[in-house]
Amino acid sequence: IFSSPDEVSQASPTPSEMEIMIVDQSLSIPDDMQLQLREMAEQWQDIEANRILISFGDKAKTVIPGGSWPEVGNTASNLMDALILGRSYLKEDQGRIVVVSDGNIDSILSLEETMREIAERGYVIDAIPLNFDRTSEISVDQMIAPSRVWEGSDFQVSLPIWTETDGDVTIRFFINGSLVNEETRLLNAGKNIANFLVESSEPGFLDIYAEVESKHDLLFENNRSFSIVRVFPSPKVTIISKTTNIASKFAIVLEENGLDVDIIPPEDLDQEISHNVENQVFVLHNILAENLTNEQLLLLETSIYKQGNGLLVLGGRNAYTLGGYENSVLETMLPVSLEPPPRSERNPATFILVIDRSISMGCRRYPSAPINLALEAAMRSIEILEPENNISVLSFSDDVRWDVPISRVGDGITLRSVLDAISRINCGEGTAMYAAMQEILRMANLIETEDQIYILMLTDGQAGDGSFDMFEDLVLGSKKKNLTISTIALGEDADLELMSAIAEWGGGRFHPLLNAGQLPRIMVSESSAVRSENVQEGETNLLAADITHPILTGVEVAELPFLVSYNALTSKSQQGAEDVLLSANFRDPILSVWQYGLGRVAAWTCDIGEEWLLEDWRTTSPSMEELWIQTIQYTLPKSSHDEIEVEYKVGINDVELFVYLKDPAGVPLNFNDVEFVFGDANVKLQRMSMEQVAPGTYKVKFTRPDEGAYHGIIRYSYEGKTIEYIEPLVINYPSELMLTKLEGGTDNLQKWAEATGGKITSFDELLEDEELSPEIVIQKVVLNWVFPITVLLWILDIAVRRQWLPWKY
Repeated sequence: IFSSPDEVSQASPTPSEMEIMIVDQSLSIPDDMQLQLREMAEQWQDIEANRILISFGDKAKTVIPGGSWPEVGNTASNLMDALILGRSYLKEDQGRIVVVSDGNIDSILSLEETMREIAERGYVIDAIPLNFDRTSEISVDQMIAPSRVWEGSDFQVSLPIWTETDGDVTIRFFINGSLVNEETRLLNAGKNIANFLVESSEPGFLDIYAEVESKHDLLFENNRSFSIVRVFPSPKVTIISKTTNIASKFAIVLEENGLDVDIIPPEDLDQEISHNVENQVFVLHNILAENLTNEQLLLLETSIYKQGNGLLVLGGRNAYTLGGYENSVLETMLPVSLEPPPRSERNPATFILVIDRSISMGCRRYPSAPINLALEAAMRSIEILEPENNISVLSFSDDVRWDVPISRVGDGITLRSVLDAISRINCGEGTAMYAAMQEILRMANLIETEDQIYILMLTDGQAGDGSFDMFEDLVLGSKKKNLTISTIALGEDADLELMSAIAEWGGGRFHPLLNAGQLPRIMVSESSAVRSENVQEGETNLLAADITHPILTGVEVAELPFLVSYNALTSKSQQGAEDVLLSANFRDPILSVWQYGLGRVAAWTCDIGEEWLLEDWRTTSPSMEELWIQTIQYTLPKSSHDEIEVEYKVGINDVELFVYLKDPAGVPLNFNDVEFVFGDANVKLQRMSMEQVAPGTYKVKFTRPDEGAYHGIIRYSYEGKTIEYIEPLVINYPSELMLTKLEGGTDNLQKWAEATGGKITSFDELLEDEELSPEIVIQKVVLNWVFPITVLLWILDIAVRRQWLPWKY
């Protein structure tokens, strides 16, 4: 009123003269301190006309002089937006920003990039750290609990608790609204863990809430945590095994974790699959491919590929290449290749064939006689050996004869001479099996090498010499540690008990065959073991190929037992397989998985403790137990609604929900009316239509609810039916209030100030000895006195003119 236009223009600051104060109003600043900050900031602003205040929390807004402070939300410290807003008031190379904060800031990395830009523009940042006593403060981190468990299984919930000082606290756990555990315990300064064991009694959801109470705590908002655990019906695990004593120990571990486990012999597999049980995992326990018929293997493949069940293949001396999986349905299903891994150098091995040429094997003049098929298979098995390997052939009837002495396989003439010698073998009379075994082991002990010696014995009858005990003493008494004996029992008249026992004593494989037509495949598979060195000897530990893989959740890889041997196979990672664990010595795949149609297949290339694990993991390695449970869980479909995937993205103010829909064949479902029904903390239902944003992908955004455990319902249609899927949502307190985050704030402010040439200051320093400028004095006089008086006189003038004052008359 009393200023000229020129004076008024001088009172309006230009950008080059601007000073910005950015004031933290987030939840980590106590309410009484927030009020004090506002008063001191306004006092600072009043001193000069070129000063602007910006308030920040979730958002950043300019404070209008003389007005109320804007609502900015308090669940985050969005300093980056505040700096960007403040920077917009400043001219290039000139300007000063004062940051008033505790330094507990979101998006540190992005913020530091903004700080560098501010420094490059020549702006200076001073900082006023907000320090207050947190010695009695307690906070909890996010509760650690599995997202899914099986009905009837026990699981542990862990609550990390941080405290600045030692002291007693009360810890409470609630499940579905009911208090289930309360205890008072002494916490030590730093990080503490409160564990609670939960039993999942029936399918559904377990809403878990935990809180910590302390008499001297400053903030209760950071003392609670929420989690939701989905409980699935217990899946059916069927172990197919011929050694139930080993399989039963493995089954006990699974049963203790809530799984329904059966152990069946291979011949019962087709009956098990015919029951068409959903949510099922099949486990092949170190069995030979020949133990399963082609029909059974095709049924198994259909169950995995089309019905979405799972398969876990366990290793051992009867599995993979050693088990004759080559050229079978199993080879196609596996996430590993049966080819041996590349090695710079392989040690030569010795392959000794022992062939029964007794009268029961038939005469050579009949093409279909077992002896002819056996010799043909023997020649095929030798042809695939590497030239540097050694070969020997011994045949027996009523006498024992070395048809091919131990010699290099070689190639060309050398190989041809070996094959010719085999072709000249003729049948005899009796079955001197014990004498043959004596001669083999005598010769094996004379071989001065540490290289592996493989013996394969074929017979169709009973031993004409030697008892069961004599064979046992003979084989077990062999001094050779690098000796493996496998056996083939051909036909119904063979001594299955003895041949099986010899293979067990010799650490090899036992192949019971009903007809000679299977001989070529079996003998070639045994030869492959020699050719490729599919058993990698030597102690090794395990490495994580991808530590973030879901199977390794909660698994301490360093605590897994050492392996002394394993089936050395090649990764199929280039074909889509995921290698989870590798051997430390050669980086060979030990645990690999992949998607096979609608189901999943996992391959473990070691055994489960028969001979290849260094220790009994059932008593010494909890992480190994966890690994098996996680692997079984991974091979199962995600849920009974495997055609839907749901993802929440929880932001500071909003939540984005993404839903991915597909049909059973994996084709995206497009143009669907997808609805999301959500109940907030006040049990008020919200119905939201979801927008399609990509093939099979639907999205909706809604306001972030208060802390708590929620259940959203997703509705969509498929083939004329309405399908509902429940997906839980957990909202925990803002990271703004984490005690571990509150401690480094002053260091952050110091670093940012130094980076821009600024300093750490205080309100006392800023306000000390400062006087109001003439422009501010004029404005204050106008605002505080002249302007109110003028308004009163104006009102009085109107009253007089309109005769509102009766006493005047």
